[in-house]
Amino acid sequence: MVSFGTAIKRPFQDLKTAIIGIILGIIPVVNILTVPGFALRNAKKSLEGDDSLLSWEDWRDIIVKSIILLVITFIYTLPVTVLVLALFGSVIFSLIGTISSTQAGYAMLFPLVTTAAPDSAVMSQISATVNTMLGAVLILAVLALFIAFILPMAVMHWLKEENISAAFRLGSVIKRSFTGPYVIAWIFTIIIAIVFAIIAAILGLIPTVGAFIGSGIALYVNSVAQYTLFAQAYRELEQRVATA
Repeated sequence: MVSFGTAIKRPFQDLKTAIIGIILGIIPVVNILTVPGFALRNAKKSLEGDDSLLSWEDWRDIIVKSIILLVITFIYTLPVTVLVLALFGSVIFSLIGTISSTQAGYAMLFPLVTTAAPDSAVMSQISATVNTMLGAVLILAVLALFIAFILPMAVMHWLKEENISAAFRLGSVIKRSFTGPYVIAWIFTIIIAIVFAIIAAILGLIPTVGAFIGSGIALYVNSVAQYTLFAQAYRELEQRVATA
């Protein structure tokens, strides 16, 4: 079952391992290539029923797992990124076209060149364009949240089957995302993230080194704890299927 206590304690089961994780979490680029992969190695172990903390070994596997996570994340977020760029590009060109199509609109773009009064038709078109943009932004925000929600489940599929294509079996990923254990894992993940964000902010008050230490702790603990929770949720769902 999903255990908040196990997840929050796991990063600190071994002091030496925790210190290494925190130090690596401080170093730019290195942190992205090491801490997530280490957390995923531990998640893989949790999928097999063992929630003990691994030591920092097999660096090749750690780095490879970190890179694969980046690839999966990039592919999942690519549609939203493309839609956002397309949306803002079309809105900007639409606004420029609308504004520059009349003398009054031209005056809005170049007030020092001409002083024509604002055109109500132009203003109406601008208002309609902005309203359309706001509606599209809302839809994109919902889509982005949905992708962020199912992404950890996609990662668990990959870890379990050791096949990156498993992360893109959307039917299974979505189905398992809307289950009790997974939702509970997300709730616990958010709680842990908030707690350690506060801790990082407090440590940030320490001159010079505080912010670095805080960020290192937050990254290491959040990564290990959250993927432990998601692995536990996936494991529980697997057990349900096996006993059904």
